[in-house]
Amino acid sequence: MTRYKKFKKRIYELFGTTKKGDILSIIIDILFATLIIASCLCVILELFVTDPSIVNLLVKFEYITIAIFIFEYLVKLWVCEFEYPECKNKREAIKEYITSLDSIIDLVSIISILFNQIPKEYGISCSKLVIASS
Repeated sequence: MTRYKKFKKRIYELFGTTKKGDILSIIIDILFATLIIASCLCVILELFVTDPSIVNLLVKFEYITIAIFIFEYLVKLWVCEFEYPECKNKREAIKEYITSLDSIIDLVSIISILFNQIPKEYGISCSKLVIASS
C-alpha cells in the first residue's frame, strides 16, 4: 500500500467508525458530538436573543459549524472506498456512500443549516419563502 493510500485509510479510520483504543478517533467523535449540540443550542438561542452583537456572534458560529460539516462530508466522500470495499471502483463507492442513510442525514443537515442562513444574510423572512413557493 502506498503512503497516499495509508494516509487516506488513516483519515477514514479517524472519521469512520471508532476503533476501540484509537484516542484521536475518539477525540474527533467527541468534538463532532459537541459541535452538533452547540449548533442546536445556537439555533435555539437565536430565537430568544435580541442583542445584535450576540446574534452576530451566533451567526458566525453557525458559519464555522457549516464549514466544518461540509469539510467532514467531503472527507467522507473522499475516503468512501474504504467504507465500501466490495465496490469495484471509486465511482461505485461514491454512489453507495451518497445513497447511504448517514450521508443523506449529513446532507439534509447541511442543506437545512444553509437554508436557515441564506435568507437571513439577504434579509428575507423564511415565512415569505414558504408563502412564495406555494
